[in-house]
Amino acid sequence: MAFNIFKKKEPSSAKATESKEEKKEAAHELQVISDTAGALAYVLRRPHISEKAGILAERNEYVFVVSSEANKRQIKAAVEERYRVKVARVRTSTMPAKKRRVGRRIGEKSGFRKAIVKLAEGHTIEVLPR
Repeated sequence: MAFNIFKKKEPSSAKATESKEEKKEAAHELQVISDTAGALAYVLRRPHISEKAGILAERNEYVFVVSSEANKRQIKAAVEERYRVKVARVRTSTMPAKKRRVGRRIGEKSGFRKAIVKLAEGHTIEVLPR
């Protein structure tokens, strides 16, 4: 008895009518749903508090320290899930490590990755309680 494992199966009529956009969106939704189980909890480390972050908060943009392995889609999903807001745009940058000296010893201040998240109109986040 021989099994033809290389034979292509014919697609059903429902799958054949899906466009590339629908497939792409479905794959993205599947990725986000599978990430919500645990990976999104480790994407956002903490809010980044600085003078520049305060200025950006007035423009409805918020700065977070994020995992170095996280991508923009994961960051967007994590912010939307944690703060229940609509994210319009995500920008990321990697801050380099810097050398620091204490007395005769030279050390290194570790670098980090930060994300600047712009929220949709009408949405705000209370990062620091007043």
